[in-house]
Amino acid sequence: MLAKQQLNQSFEEPEELAIKEGFFMSAGGLYVRPLIDSGSSNLVSGGDPIRMAGNEMDYEPGFQVSLGYQATDNWDYRLKFKHFSAKEKATLGSDSLLPGLGVDLLTPQSQEYQLNYDVLDFEIGKQFALSDSASLRVSAGLRYAALEDNYKTTERDIQGLGLAPSFTTTKNENDFWGIGPRLTASPTWKPFHNNFRVFGNIGTTFLMGQYEIGGSPMDGLDSRGGNKEGFLTIVEAGGGIGYTFNTQLIDLDISAGYQFEHWLDSDLTDTLLYRGFHGSYGTIGVKF
Repeated sequence: MLAKQQLNQSFEEPEELAIKEGFFMSAGGLYVRPLIDSGSSNLVSGGDPIRMAGNEMDYEPGFQVSLGYQATDNWDYRLKFKHFSAKEKATLGSDSLLPGLGVDLLTPQSQEYQLNYDVLDFEIGKQFALSDSASLRVSAGLRYAALEDNYKTTERDIQGLGLAPSFTTTKNENDFWGIGPRLTASPTWKPFHNNFRVFGNIGTTFLMGQYEIGGSPMDGLDSRGGNKEGFLTIVEAGGGIGYTFNTQLIDLDISAGYQFEHWLDSDLTDTLLYRGFHGSYGTIGVKF
């Protein structure tokens, strides 16, 4: 009889989560490395593509903030904003000269890439108990993304004796914006049955967006100005650890983790170098 009771208890559904109702907000820093597709540049010189050296840029700082409301029925409503920017410069070629003649062996080229990333997410989520120490939050919402993906190439023309060098600069300005649905699943585990937690996150976003393409003419061609519309898919994943300090007035939460985001190739990314980012973050939040 005792064994039967223990067996029945093991298959009982976990108790409903008791999450404190109230408003919450958080702020934190990012330290991320943007990823670029150097082969996607349509910028050409003499018929050959000019490409950035490598597909990873340096790590850059950024920030993210969020605010929301937690209801008593374990539903929550959140608004989150994330921003970072980056700048990279690559040099191709050299300034080598023929001995005694002062004639260039190669034509030096430099390419400068500048990125501004802004994302605003609105989420409606619900937390489900999986066991006494594990839970799962699922959410649905909307994402608005705005991206400045600009690069320019400066090429020095080959010169002979007694001639001053000349430079040709080509600018390419790709401004993207898009809006669409976003779905996430975020498991949480409390291994010590206290306020310490281990968490993860996976998600996907489907954006309907538009590129506004502008810049300098390329090799005698017409300007690249114009708009292009279409769909874009983003996948994301991450994980980290956190701890909550409970007080009589507020709950103070600290967390740190890693996140990854990838923009899948599509017809919209033909002229875009940006492909996503990965890196670490840390946040401090309060609930009242």
